[in-house]
Amino acid sequence: MVMVIEVTDARREQRKADQSASMATRRLEGLVAAGDERIERLSHELIRVEERERKALAEDLHDNLLQLLIAAQFKLNHVQENPDDASCRVAETLEILSQVTRQVRSLAYQLAPAFLAEVSFGTALKWVIDDTSRTYDIRIDFLDAGLPKEIDPLVSAVAFRVLRELLINVAKHAGTGAAQVVARRAGNVLHLQVRDQGSGFDHAVAESGLQRGLGLRAARERLALLGGGMEVASKPGTGSCVTLKVPLGALPLV
Repeated sequence: MVMVIEVTDARREQRKADQSASMATRRLEGLVAAGDERIERLSHELIRVEERERKALAEDLHDNLLQLLIAAQFKLNHVQENPDDASCRVAETLEILSQVTRQVRSLAYQLAPAFLAEVSFGTALKWVIDDTSRTYDIRIDFLDAGLPKEIDPLVSAVAFRVLRELLINVAKHAGTGAAQVVARRAGNVLHLQVRDQGSGFDHAVAESGLQRGLGLRAARERLALLGGGMEVASKPGTGSCVTLKVPLGALPLV
């Protein structure tokens, strides 16, 4: 009798263990499936982002650089045909070439922002803000409340790209000519905050499908893959405040 009871209890415990293991397996499979779906969704969004970026770069090359080079060529041809007028035309050509140099540097950043790792993070961040301000004719006030001296190049590249896209969205859609960027460190997390007093927007609608530029949802996903995050505070007619949370420690395994 005792032996039968012990065997029965053992079988009952074994069944409980099997059920627990089965439930844990199903939960794990669910997490893996959700993770795969999230990664696939992000991959599709990144492909769309890359296509938009290629199109934007092509437009910059055609509408800006090419036109400037044509203008420089025209002036040099004029000098060749009218040597007496060389002094004025050469000065104008040099100014055009200076614009070309600035455009090339801006495009180089867009293609490979990793080169900014050669300078301090604060210097690179200010360069990004100043370049965006000049390119899109928007005043951007920058408050550095204490930045780290070193940051992982991959993390900084993502942070710069997302920050630049947010500022471009302000310039294009907020209906204001000014914005503010505040950078501060909280423990091992860098906070980058973009504020404006423009028209504002419904961020729930924006993240659910209305993609402008990089898109809030894609930006949030990119930061999440690095172990960071994003907070959005905005309503139509009240301006907006977007805070990027960028980790300064080791990157998480994805």
